Amino acid sequence: MTGTEYQNTAYKFCPPQLKKSFDFPALGMMEELGEVMQIIRKSRRDNTPMWRDEIQEELGDLLWNIAVFAKMFDINLNDLMKSNITKLTIREKERNGMSKVQS
Repeated sequence: MTGTEYQNTAYKFCPPQLKKSFDFPALGMMEELGEVMQIIRKSRRDNTPMWRDEIQEELGDLLWNIAVFAKMFDINLNDLMKSNITKLTIREKERNGMSKVQS
């Protein structure tokens, strides 16, 4: 599944009355990230392993909110992923002493 396919499918699950309410997925991102942090916190507190399934479930919910939020701003998830990798590549080259011109 591509980012675009995921985004278009995920958007279908957004309640109709909230499809223009950018605060809905923005708050959802914070909520889901908080749930990931809670898993990490409990794991450290109790000195127990973090369970992959729990993390995966919360990351999936976080991804849904990111995809919907991006769609509300007409940002294609594939384009978002590509531009982020481009930014990270440039940043890594700069860290290694290369300029943007040399890339």
